[in-house]
Amino acid sequence: MNPDPPFSEAPDPFSAEGPDGPQLQSGDPPDPGQSKANTGSLQSPAVTPASASEDRMWATLTHLSIFVGFLGPIVLWLIFRNSHPRVNLAGRAVLNFQISLLLWAGLGLLLAIVGIGILILWALGICFFIFPILAAVRTNEGRDYKYPLTIDFL
Repeated sequence: MNPDPPFSEAPDPFSAEGPDGPQLQSGDPPDPGQSKANTGSLQSPAVTPASASEDRMWATLTHLSIFVGFLGPIVLWLIFRNSHPRVNLAGRAVLNFQISLLLWAGLGLLLAIVGIGILILWALGICFFIFPILAAVRTNEGRDYKYPLTIDFL
C-alpha cells in the first residue's frame, strides 16, 4: 500500500482546464449560458459590481481628496472608475473642476495687473473650499453633483 503523497502537482498552465472549469478552445462555439469571464479570450477580467453604499463612500472620498492635492482625485478615479460607476462620474467632475480652476486662476493672475484679478483669485479660493464639501455632501446623499463654472474636459 502506497500512501498518497503529501502534496499535489500544480496544474498545467497550458491545458484547457482552468480554475473555473474547462475553457473554450479556439475552434469551439461559445456556450450561450457561459459568462464572458470564462470564455478563455483575452478580455479584461470580470468586474464585480459594487454595493450602493460602497459606491457612494468612494465617490464622496473622491470629492474630498481634492484637499490632498491634484493627485488625490486622479489616483482614486483611476483605481475605482471601472468597478464603481459613481466614482467614475465623481472623479471626472473633480478633475474637470481642478483643470477649470487652474484656467480661472491663470485668468485671475493675468487680470491681477488691472486689479480685478485679485478679486477673482479670492473668489476662486473660496470656491476651492466650498464646492468640494458641497459635492461630497450631495454625493453622500446619493445625488450627483455638477461643479459650477466648470468646463467639461473629460
